[in-house]
Amino acid sequence: MNTQNNQETVSKTANVVLVILFLSVALFFSLKRVDSSIKNKAIYECAITSRFEQTNEENKTKVSYPVADIYKQCLKDKGILR
Repeated sequence: MNTQNNQETVSKTANVVLVILFLSVALFFSLKRVDSSIKNKAIYECAITSRFEQTNEENKTKVSYPVADIYKQCLKDKGILR
């Protein structure tokens, strides 16, 4: 009877460890995804705030790009560039 109780205890402990391991991995990947999303949003905001537009009247094309100095400073301020 003592052996059966030990096996049940080991089985329950193994199940708890597996659940904790699964939850830890899920939390890690969730936080990694959130971090990536926040970083992408910061890069987008810097690109929008430092945007320069130039229009070619001959062929009606419009080109927009970030001004390098302002863009880099914005990224530094947000902690993306070091």
